[in-house]
Amino acid sequence: MTADPAAREEAPARLGANVRQLRAARGLTQAQIARLAGLPRATWANLETGAANPTLAVLIKVAAAPELVCLSANRSSVVAVSKGVSP
Repeated sequence: MTADPAAREEAPARLGANVRQLRAARGLTQAQIARLAGLPRATWANLETGAANPTLAVLIKVAAAPELVCLSANRSSVVAVSKGVSP
């Protein structure tokens, strides 16, 4: 079964908004969190704006960023949540 096409198109923007909110709540700049995640700042900016669909490699680095987020996926979306908190 495939996810709703509209939900697939909205997923990058939803993920970006969640990641941006979590980063800002921790008082980190894009440059700081990108460095922690091992990503270029431009890649992090694209992730936050939903400008691009992140690759699996980027999602793994985001999920591994210290104390930032973990990723939770279901059939229609991928969301970012604080580590230790269930989606």
